[in-house]
Amino acid sequence: MRKLLFIVFMSLSIALAGVSPVFAAAYNPLTDACNGVTDSPTCSSGATSNTNPLTGTNGTILKVANIVALVAGIAAVIMIIISGIQYMTASGDAQKAAAARRTIVGAVIGLFVIVAARFIVTVVVKGIK
Repeated sequence: MRKLLFIVFMSLSIALAGVSPVFAAAYNPLTDACNGVTDSPTCSSGATSNTNPLTGTNGTILKVANIVALVAGIAAVIMIIISGIQYMTASGDAQKAAAARRTIVGAVIGLFVIVAARFIVTVVVKGIK
C-alpha cells in the first residue's frame, strides 16, 4: 500500500512539476452590468471596483469552500478518532486492526485532499479577481 501511494504521489509530482498556473484575465462582469445602474445594492456598493460578491475577498465561492472544508475536516478528524478507538479495542484481532488502520489512512489522505482542494479554490478565485 505504501509503495502504491509513493508511486502515485511521485507520478503526480513529476507530472505537475512543469505545469504553471494560467490565470484568466482580470475581467469583472459587473463592470458592464452596472453601467448606468444606480438603484442596485450590488452596483452601488462599488462592486465594479473588484469587490465581486461571487469571487471577491469575502465572496460566495470562498464562503462555500470554507464551509465545505470545515465540515469535511471535522468529519475526517471524527473518523480518525473513531478508527483510533476501534484500533485500540481490536483486542489482537488482526482483521479489526487492519480495518481501523485502513480507515485512519483514508481519513488522513482525505485531509490532504481537503487542504489541496481548498488551496486550489483560493488560487483560482484570486486569479479571477
